[in-house]
Amino acid sequence: MIIYSTYRSSIGEIVISSDGRGICGLSFGAPPDMPGIPGTDEHISSAVTWLDTYFSGTDPSFVPRLSLDGTPFQMEIWEMLLCIPFGETRTYGQLAAACAKARGIPKMSARAVGNAAGKNPVALIVPCHRLIGAGGALGGYGFGTVVKAKLLVLEGHAVQGEKLCDLFSPS
Repeated sequence: MIIYSTYRSSIGEIVISSDGRGICGLSFGAPPDMPGIPGTDEHISSAVTWLDTYFSGTDPSFVPRLSLDGTPFQMEIWEMLLCIPFGETRTYGQLAAACAKARGIPKMSARAVGNAAGKNPVALIVPCHRLIGAGGALGGYGFGTVVKAKLLVLEGHAVQGEKLCDLFSPS
Protein backbone atom coordinates (compact mmCIF):
# COMPACT_ATOMS: atom_id res chain seq x y z
CA MET A 1 0.00 0.00 0.00
CA ILE A 2 1.32 3.41 -1.00
CA ILE A 3 0.89 6.28 1.41
CA TYR A 4 1.62 9.85 0.56
CA SER A 5 1.95 13.20 2.23
CA THR A 6 2.34 16.74 0.94
CA TYR A 7 5.12 19.11 1.91
CA ARG A 8 4.99 22.85 1.34
CA SER A 9 8.37 24.13 0.21
CA SER A 10 9.58 27.58 -0.73
CA ILE A 11 9.23 26.64 -4.40
CA GLY A 12 5.94 24.79 -4.31
CA GLU A 13 4.08 21.78 -3.02
CA ILE A 14 5.92 18.45 -2.98
CA VAL A 15 4.28 15.03 -2.77
CA ILE A 16 6.22 12.34 -0.88
CA SER A 17 5.22 8.69 -1.36
CA SER A 18 6.23 5.63 0.65
CA ASP A 19 5.60 1.96 -0.05
CA GLY A 20 6.45 0.98 3.53
CA ARG A 21 9.97 -0.09 2.52
CA GLY A 22 11.18 3.43 1.72
CA ILE A 23 10.47 6.55 -0.27
CA CYS A 24 9.22 5.51 -3.71
CA GLY A 25 8.17 8.90 -5.02
CA LEU A 26 8.90 12.57 -4.55
CA SER A 27 7.52 15.09 -7.01
CA PHE A 28 6.40 18.69 -7.31
CA GLY A 29 2.69 19.35 -7.65
CA ALA A 30 -0.61 17.99 -6.46
CA PRO A 31 -0.99 14.42 -5.15
CA PRO A 32 -0.91 11.96 -8.02
CA ASP A 33 -3.86 9.98 -9.29
CA MET A 34 -2.63 6.64 -8.00
CA PRO A 35 -3.73 4.04 -5.56
CA GLY A 36 -2.75 5.15 -2.12
CA ILE A 37 -3.90 6.91 0.96
CA PRO A 38 -2.83 10.12 2.64
CA GLY A 39 -0.71 9.48 5.71
CA THR A 40 2.77 9.22 7.05
CA ASP A 41 5.27 6.64 8.19
CA GLU A 42 8.90 6.65 9.34
CA HIS A 43 10.13 6.98 5.75
CA ILE A 44 7.98 10.02 5.03
CA SER A 45 9.03 11.53 8.37
CA SER A 46 12.67 11.02 7.41
CA ALA A 47 12.05 12.63 4.01
CA VAL A 48 10.37 15.63 5.70
CA THR A 49 13.45 16.06 7.92
CA TRP A 50 15.61 15.85 4.79
CA LEU A 51 13.46 18.45 3.00
CA ASP A 52 13.43 20.81 6.01
CA THR A 53 17.23 20.71 6.06
CA TYR A 54 17.55 21.01 2.28
CA PHE A 55 15.23 24.00 2.00
CA SER A 56 17.13 25.75 4.79
CA GLY A 57 20.03 25.81 2.29
CA THR A 58 22.02 23.15 4.12
CA ASP A 59 23.28 19.77 2.95
CA PRO A 60 21.06 17.17 4.63
CA SER A 61 24.12 14.82 4.82
CA PHE A 62 21.93 11.71 4.85
CA VAL A 63 19.65 9.95 2.39
CA PRO A 64 16.29 8.67 3.60
CA ARG A 65 15.67 4.99 2.87
CA LEU A 66 14.66 4.71 -0.76
CA SER A 67 12.56 2.11 -2.54
CA LEU A 68 13.38 2.62 -6.21
CA ASP A 69 12.01 0.57 -9.07
CA GLY A 70 13.70 0.86 -12.44
CA THR A 71 15.73 -0.94 -15.04
CA PRO A 72 19.28 -1.95 -14.09
CA PHE A 73 20.61 0.95 -16.19
CA GLN A 74 18.26 3.46 -14.53
CA MET A 75 19.24 2.18 -11.09
CA GLU A 76 22.92 2.57 -12.01
CA ILE A 77 22.39 6.17 -13.12
CA TRP A 78 20.29 7.01 -10.05
CA GLU A 79 23.04 5.60 -7.81
CA MET A 80 25.56 7.80 -9.62
CA LEU A 81 23.30 10.83 -9.14
CA LEU A 82 23.30 10.17 -5.40
CA CYS A 83 27.09 10.60 -5.51
CA ILE A 84 26.90 14.21 -6.79
CA PRO A 85 27.47 16.32 -3.66
CA PHE A 86 25.16 19.11 -2.51
CA GLY A 87 26.18 22.35 -4.20
CA GLU A 88 27.93 20.66 -7.12
CA THR A 89 26.86 19.79 -10.64
CA ARG A 90 27.95 17.35 -13.30
CA THR A 91 27.28 17.39 -17.01
CA TYR A 92 25.34 14.66 -18.72
CA GLY A 93 28.57 13.90 -20.59
CA GLN A 94 30.59 13.59 -17.37
CA LEU A 95 28.08 11.13 -15.95
CA ALA A 96 28.06 9.21 -19.23
CA ALA A 97 31.88 8.99 -19.18
CA ALA A 98 31.85 7.79 -15.56
CA CYS A 99 29.22 5.18 -16.40
CA ALA A 100 31.21 3.97 -19.41
CA LYS A 101 34.35 3.70 -17.28
CA ALA A 102 32.50 1.74 -14.58
CA ARG A 103 31.19 -0.64 -17.24
CA GLY A 104 34.56 -0.97 -18.93
CA ILE A 105 33.28 0.29 -22.27
CA PRO A 106 34.75 3.08 -24.40
CA LYS A 107 31.72 5.36 -24.57
CA MET A 108 28.23 5.95 -23.19
CA SER A 109 25.57 8.23 -24.62
CA ALA A 110 24.87 11.42 -22.66
CA ARG A 111 21.33 11.22 -24.04
CA ALA A 112 20.88 7.75 -22.49
CA VAL A 113 22.00 9.20 -19.15
CA GLY A 114 19.52 12.05 -19.54
CA ASN A 115 16.70 9.65 -20.35
CA ALA A 116 17.48 7.52 -17.29
CA ALA A 117 17.73 10.60 -15.07
CA GLY A 118 14.38 11.76 -16.44
CA LYS A 119 12.73 8.58 -15.15
CA ASN A 120 13.93 9.25 -11.58
CA PRO A 121 10.86 8.84 -9.34
CA VAL A 122 12.41 10.55 -6.29
CA ALA A 123 13.25 14.11 -7.34
CA LEU A 124 15.55 16.20 -5.15
CA ILE A 125 16.73 13.34 -2.95
CA VAL A 126 18.07 11.57 -6.05
CA PRO A 127 19.47 14.85 -7.38
CA CYS A 128 18.84 14.76 -11.11
CA HIS A 129 18.57 18.57 -10.95
CA ARG A 130 22.37 18.61 -10.50
CA LEU A 131 22.85 17.40 -14.08
CA ILE A 132 23.51 20.20 -16.54
CA GLY A 133 24.35 20.39 -20.20
CA ALA A 134 27.73 21.07 -21.71
CA GLY A 135 28.76 24.69 -21.30
CA GLY A 136 26.47 25.17 -18.30
CA ALA A 137 23.15 24.91 -20.11
CA LEU A 138 20.43 23.77 -17.74
CA GLY A 139 19.21 20.95 -19.95
CA GLY A 140 15.87 19.38 -19.22
CA TYR A 141 14.08 18.84 -15.95
CA GLY A 142 10.74 17.11 -15.48
CA PHE A 143 9.42 19.94 -13.31
CA GLY A 144 10.70 22.71 -15.58
CA THR A 145 13.90 24.65 -15.87
CA VAL A 146 12.72 27.41 -13.54
CA VAL A 147 12.38 24.87 -10.70
CA LYS A 148 15.76 23.37 -11.64
CA ALA A 149 17.39 26.82 -11.56
CA LYS A 150 15.82 27.62 -8.19
CA LEU A 151 17.13 24.36 -6.74
CA LEU A 152 20.63 25.05 -8.05
CA VAL A 153 20.56 28.60 -6.66
CA LEU A 154 19.36 27.22 -3.30
CA GLU A 155 22.45 25.00 -3.31
CA GLY A 156 24.69 28.04 -3.76
CA HIS A 157 25.22 28.19 -7.50
CA ALA A 158 25.79 31.70 -8.75
CA VAL A 159 23.35 32.89 -11.36
CA GLN A 160 25.73 33.09 -14.29
CA GLY A 161 25.19 34.60 -17.68
CA GLU A 162 21.82 34.61 -19.31
CA LYS A 163 21.16 30.91 -18.89
CA LEU A 164 19.83 31.24 -15.35
CA CYS A 165 19.08 34.98 -15.27
CA ASP A 166 16.58 34.78 -18.10
CA LEU A 167 14.55 32.24 -16.18
CA PHE A 168 13.90 34.72 -13.38
CA SER A 169 13.16 37.73 -15.61
CA PRO A 170 9.52 38.76 -15.95
CA SER A 171 8.05 37.87 -19.33
